[in-house]
Amino acid sequence: MRETTVPLPAGSVACLFTDGLLEARVDDGLFGRDRLTAMVDELSPDEQADALLEFVIGKADEASDDMAVFILRPVSGAEVLAPRVETVELEADELDLGLGERFLKACEVPAEEAAIALEHARATAASAGGALIEVTIDDRGARARVSAADAAAASAAA
Repeated sequence: MRETTVPLPAGSVACLFTDGLLEARVDDGLFGRDRLTAMVDELSPDEQADALLEFVIGKADEASDDMAVFILRPVSGAEVLAPRVETVELEADELDLGLGERFLKACEVPAEEAAIALEHARATAASAGGALIEVTIDDRGARARVSAADAAAASAAA
């Protein structure tokens, strides 16, 4: 299980969509991410997701997959951006396959800190059945923290 938390300041736009939008066929190939990004950028603040979906459907020659879109526009928020947080829950065998290393590398955790976090994750997974690796990314860089996977689930349920 992997989770990403991203701050959205007021005035930003988040567009969540199914791959059917990108894979819709148009004259010159697939509708694609670049075309979708340009359309989201051109939406007025009053336009909603259905306008975007209708435009894609109108342009598409063929749509072989489902299409769904969700647009989120925060209207207020903190002036200071919160950090981005990436978490992944891994079992011992997944750590043995290198998933922890790839996750920490993708999050750009410094090599020395990543090695310490992996050692802690392996020990935690061996004793608790799984490890939760949480990486906080902000203007100071990326920092990793490891806890038992079951402890994280218990605190989330509380």
